[in-house]
Amino acid sequence: MAAPPGYGAAMQQPYAQPYAAHGFVDGYLPELGMTLGSKGKRIGAKAIDLLIVVVIQAVISGVIGVALFASNNAASRTGDFGTGFAGNLAATAMVTLIVVVFDFLYSVVCTAQFGGTPGKLALGLRVVSQDGPPADLSIAFRRWSPSFALIVLGAVPIVGILAGLARIGLLVANLVMVLVDERRRDVFDHVGRTYVVEKP
Repeated sequence: MAAPPGYGAAMQQPYAQPYAAHGFVDGYLPELGMTLGSKGKRIGAKAIDLLIVVVIQAVISGVIGVALFASNNAASRTGDFGTGFAGNLAATAMVTLIVVVFDFLYSVVCTAQFGGTPGKLALGLRVVSQDGPPADLSIAFRRWSPSFALIVLGAVPIVGILAGLARIGLLVANLVMVLVDERRRDVFDHVGRTYVVEKP
């Protein structure tokens, strides 16, 4: 007895990996002719970037903290506590400005100019728009916008504590999304409408 029409490979299609339904197999993007960065490389790149950013921001905060400590000591000796308070506000604003500028250069300018952050470039990854072209300055900025918002909010008293916790939450969410998203997109990729792919 002959098999009914459509029996065989076509019948097995519903049981194929869910990626196949979207034209996505083993990390390959057929519509762009590109291969997504592996989960291991994505996480490794995030670890490299985090290490670099934390070290540099710690140095910046340390230098300004030493200067602030010296300023507060001088104010306490003269009894001019208003100057010390103003110095604290100025130091907070300065740290925030420096961190914003540094993060902008690191995350936005590097991505637009070279195709990715140092961590991504070190592991052979680059950022592209969902249409395929390399990320330009506007796409890179949009991709970075969640971090920008949290850095600025971090300078606001009380709210800054919540912003700091939110930055940790964002880091965790990004790691989880890279592991579970079909196209390995994290929060930044969804906001910026980008993919992180292997550099050809």
